[in-house]
This record gives sequence, structure tokens and C-alpha cells, in this order.
Amino acid sequence: MSFIHETSSIYESNLGDVKIFKNANINNSKIESGCSIGDDTTIERSHLCSNVIINRRSYVNDSVINSFSYAGLNLIMNWARVGRFCSIGPNVY
Repeated sequence: MSFIHETSSIYESNLGDVKIFKNANINNSKIESGCSIGDDTTIERSHLCSNVIINRRSYVNDSVINSFSYAGLNLIMNWARVGRFCSIGPNVY
């Protein structure tokens, strides 16, 4: 069962069974089931495969993140391809 916080905005995106927390913005993206998008995070023109976690205050643009990967706080990711079962620490730009 999906949870989408009332302050989040979703625009032209395809969502599975996901959790999207406050002030998150999802634009022109595909977010598969099991994903969690933290507070104040923006996902644009990206594909998050199943069970990906993006922590708070992050920005993901034109990227693909494969299943079971995790990103810490304050991530900025542009034009990246991330494999399965990867962990990205906090404050990575």
C-alpha cells in the first residue's frame, strides 16, 4: 500500500507501491514498488528500480538506480547509473 505525503508533488510519473515523504517532488520519473523517497527530495527524469531508498534532502536527475540500492542524506546525483545492492553515503555530490 502506497504512502504519499500530502505536501509532496507528483508530475507525469509512473509509481508502484511506494513511500513518498513530505515536500518530495517527483517529475517525469518511474519509481517501482518498494521504493522510499525521503523528505525534501527531488527526483527528475529518473528510474528507480524496486526497493530503492533515497534519504532526505537529496536530488536525483536523469539517472537510473537499480534494485535494492540505498542513498544517504544530501545526495546530489546527475546522469548516473547505479548498480544493484549499492550503498551511497551521505553528502555525496
